[in-house]
Amino acid sequence: MFSGYLQAGVYNGMNNLHGIAGWRWLFIMCGVISVPGALWGFFAVPDSPYNTRAKWLTPAEVELAKARMIREDRRPFHGVSWDVIKKLVTFNQFWPMVIAYICFCLDTYYLTFFAIWLKSLSTYSVAQINVIPTGAAAIGLVSTILWGYLSDRLRARLPVAALITLVNVVGSLVLAIAPSRAGIFFGYFVNAATYAYGPIVLVGPPPFHPLFPFL
Repeated sequence: MFSGYLQAGVYNGMNNLHGIAGWRWLFIMCGVISVPGALWGFFAVPDSPYNTRAKWLTPAEVELAKARMIREDRRPFHGVSWDVIKKLVTFNQFWPMVIAYICFCLDTYYLTFFAIWLKSLSTYSVAQINVIPTGAAAIGLVSTILWGYLSDRLRARLPVAALITLVNVVGSLVLAIAPSRAGIFFGYFVNAATYAYGPIVLVGPPPFHPLFPFL
């Protein structure tokens, strides 16, 4: 959402400022924001509890983090060997998850074309093309929180993931067959409500995270 508002604001307020196009100013602004964050992250991210060198963690806090990792059966990472790769690709839960996630991505990531579709209509200004898709992002934000809450409340990942998939199917069908502009808008906004599928699948219990037994 923030990027859409930033792009609209930069274009409206800084386009051709000092002879620099608005989209170039956007890259400058992104750099101004990203570089300090990257520098801070280099020192602030503590790595794994097993090998952390973060000076802002006390020895007791490091031991507490290690104890939590052990309780969750998260062992120290010793690299990926060919034996691990073989076990992974022959694990019966791995490929169904890969295929399911690829299908989800194919049905969801066309939201990135929302702005391009708006531009193709030759109706909206540059600022509007950047701002309108933030509505879909807002729906994605709120729905992800709600889906996550429902999943935790029910203590069941699979039914919630299936329900999200159903919503995705509805949105995709609408986008595929909608004859009107309003229908296409509806399809894009409905599909934004399915972002939670990825996090719910990846953090859920087996068979949702087949990597952990091997890494």
